[in-house]
Amino acid sequence: MVIKVSIKGIEETKKIIQEKGRATVEKLNVGIQQATIFLDGEIKTSIARGINAPVAVDTGRFLNSVGYDFPQLLQGIIMANVDYAGFIEYGTSKMASRPHFRNTLIVNSEKIKQFVGGKIKE
Repeated sequence: MVIKVSIKGIEETKKIIQEKGRATVEKLNVGIQQATIFLDGEIKTSIARGINAPVAVDTGRFLNSVGYDFPQLLQGIIMANVDYAGFIEYGTSKMASRPHFRNTLIVNSEKIKQFVGGKIKE
């Protein structure tokens, strides 16, 4: 006796799952990009106005060195492209830290979650 079971639609189902997965990743990527751009602006505002740490502007070089990049899918980075950025953020034995990057991230963590979570819910 032979029992034959045939399930129809497996390939179509696999395709739908893959497409939805891709769409979700793309939406998540957009949310990460929006959050990165938003946070970049908030960090610059903090540096210039002393919102989340003491003002860190003398010549404007540090402020103008802050920027963002998206080196790969689902990744956004914000960095300062001057050698002394770490000294400003973490301080030295002669200078107190002015943690604009860390404090701004902490203050805006809920907004960042909303950027990313909102895109996933779409």
